[in-house]
Amino acid sequence: MHPRTRPDLTVRIVDGEAVLLDRSGGRVHQLNVTASFVWSRLDGRTPPHDVVAAVAETFDVKTETAARDVNALLDQFRTLNLLAPEVPRGGE
Repeated sequence: MHPRTRPDLTVRIVDGEAVLLDRSGGRVHQLNVTASFVWSRLDGRTPPHDVVAAVAETFDVKTETAARDVNALLDQFRTLNLLAPEVPRGGE
């Protein structure tokens, strides 16, 4: 499954950081630069391992570190209900 951001969230970029307005949840979330980078790649088409590779390359960290951080962010985004419901894709 490829994570996708909730389409009903309002997102603004301020000084390289995403600010998410969740009207239905009544919350505002500010993401740091790394979390914003990950957020921008959650389009429902990009597999998590591609996001990990992009983080490793862009931030010059080991793949294992990037994987740990991306997985932690995805878990946090899920916990905060910031991702669209995951639907199994055909053939996966």
